[in-house]
Amino acid sequence: MIKLIVKLKIALAVLGIISMSVDIVVNLKGVRVFEGTTSIDNLISLFES
Repeated sequence: MIKLIVKLKIALAVLGIISMSVDIVVNLKGVRVFEGTTSIDNLISLFES
């Protein structure tokens, strides 16, 4: 019974780590996309001026 609880705790910990890393990756991609759009806006404003 104790082994089962330990396995469940390990599984939950692994799932938590995976979800955290997914969140980090999504945040990084969001930042990159945001930077990309701002640089495109800067290019457009350069051409307009």
